[in-house]
Amino acid sequence: GRAPESSRVQEARARGAGGGGGLAATPQQGAKPASPGVPGVKHLIAVASGKGGVGKSTTAVNLALGFQAIGLKAGILDADIYGPSQPRLLGISGKPSVLPGGKKMLPMEAWGLKSMSMGYMVDEGTPIIWRGPMVTQALNQMLREVAWGELDVLVIDMPPGTGDVQLTMAQQVPLSGAVIVSTPQDLALIDARKGLNMFRKVDIPLLGIIENMSYFVCPSCGARSDIFGHGGAEDEAKKLGVPFLGGIPLHMDIRAKSDSGQPVTVSDPTSPHAEIYRRLAARTWAEIESVEGRRTEPPKLTLSADAASLGVAFAGGENYNLSAEMLRVMSPSAEVQGHSPEERQTIGGKRKVLITSLDPVGNYAVKIVFSDGHSTGLFTWPYLEQLGREKDARWSAYEAELKQKGLNRG
Repeated sequence: GRAPESSRVQEARARGAGGGGGLAATPQQGAKPASPGVPGVKHLIAVASGKGGVGKSTTAVNLALGFQAIGLKAGILDADIYGPSQPRLLGISGKPSVLPGGKKMLPMEAWGLKSMSMGYMVDEGTPIIWRGPMVTQALNQMLREVAWGELDVLVIDMPPGTGDVQLTMAQQVPLSGAVIVSTPQDLALIDARKGLNMFRKVDIPLLGIIENMSYFVCPSCGARSDIFGHGGAEDEAKKLGVPFLGGIPLHMDIRAKSDSGQPVTVSDPTSPHAEIYRRLAARTWAEIESVEGRRTEPPKLTLSADAASLGVAFAGGENYNLSAEMLRVMSPSAEVQGHSPEERQTIGGKRKVLITSLDPVGNYAVKIVFSDGHSTGLFTWPYLEQLGREKDARWSAYEAELKQKGLNRG
C-alpha cells in the first residue's frame, strides 16, 4: 500500500499552504542575500542542467563518489522534489532516523556517501503536488535540518530547468559553485546556456560544463558513433569562457549499474568509466580551489633512478620524498580507502613495489601506476602535499596497523 507521509513532509505542507514560512514565489532576480552556511560542510556545489533527460542525476552521484574516491569527504542532496532519483541510484530504501530532540534527521548512507532526498520520505509512486514555497521549505529542511557531519563537499543534485525553485535555491544556498551538465546536441546546449546564465545572474561561480553522452562505442565491433553529435559542450564552454570539465560516454554499463543502485564509480572502480568520473571530480575540486584562490600549483615530480621513490617539489619551497611503498599503501583508491573510514583497508606486502609510470591528469593530479598493477589512485596535488606534511605520523600509524592485524611489509 501507499507509504504514509513523513512528519517532515506534513510540516512542510502545513507551512507552505498559505505562503507563511515559505519563501517568496517570485524571488527578486540579481539579489543575493547573505546565506547561512551548513554546519560542518565546507563546500556546496550545484549540479544543474537547463532541461531534463541529460543524465544530470547519474552524473551528480558519480561525481560525489568521485570526490570520495580522491580522498574527500562527500555527500549528496537530492533537490529534485518532484522527481527524486538518488534513492534508486544509490540503492537505498527506508526512511531517515531523527536524532533525539526531533530537530535534526540523520542522512541515509550507501557506499560511504551520505545522502538526503524526498524519495526517502514518500513512496516511490506517490506524486508530490506542491507549489513553489512548499518545495523551497522542504529543501531548506533537507539541507539545514540534517546532521551532515564533517564534509569537504556536498553535491546538490538540482531539479532541471531554470524556474522559480531553481533560482530561489541558487539565492538561498551558500554555493561554492555550479557545474552544468549537457548533452552535445544544439537543443540541449540552448537550455544549458540558460542554466549557466541563471547562476551568473546570482553571482555563483561557474566551475564548468560536463558533456554527458558524449559518444558511443559499439560493444560488438568497437566502432564509435557520435549519436548526439560531439564536442558541442566543449565548444560552448570556450564561447562562454568557462572550463570544460570533460566528457562522459553513452554506455550500457553506466546505465545498468545506475538503475540497479550500484554507481559505476564504486561498483567497478577499475573501469574506464570510473576513471572518467574520478578525473571529473579532481578537475572540479581544482576549480573550487581556484575560485577561492587556493589552487595548488603543480609540483615538480622526480622519479628516483630505482623507481622506488618519488620526489615532490612544490612552488612554495616544500620538498617531500615519498616512497613507492607509502604511495601504494595510501593510494586514494576504493581498493585501499574503501567507501567509508570503517572500510579502509590495511595493505601489506608492498615493500618491494615500484613506480612504473606517472601519467599527468590535467594540471591538478597524477595517476601513478605501480609494478603490482595498481593504477586506480588519482593523486591530486593537495593529497600529495598532505602525505608529505604528515609523512612520519601516517607511516607510524600504518606500521602500528600492520602489527595489530598480524601483517607485514613483505
